[in-house]
Amino acid sequence: MLEFIEIPTASFVKTEFEITFSNEGYPTYIHINKPSSALALIQVPLSIIRSIVEIPAPLFQFRINMNNMKSQAIKSDYDYRRAVLDYTYKLKELENTQEKPDSSR
Repeated sequence: MLEFIEIPTASFVKTEFEITFSNEGYPTYIHINKPSSALALIQVPLSIIRSIVEIPAPLFQFRINMNNMKSQAIKSDYDYRRAVLDYTYKLKELENTQEKPDSSR
């Protein structure tokens, strides 16, 4: 005798079906896990809205990172120019001290 067991399916959800047979071939355990299709249908627009709301956060973080990188570049440029200027002043001071005759003799 051949019998069929209908496995229920639903849209928007994953149906889990588990069946165990005896040695004679009779089903001894049947378990169906089918989440609510209505709940899944309602969650689709919510997940879309949640995704849209989450998009600006990485964009704002990107802008913050870019602004931080720009300010670091400006500070590095300032530090470099300041170091070159200090070096130039110290070099001129050294040249001026070497050019002056020794007045203690």
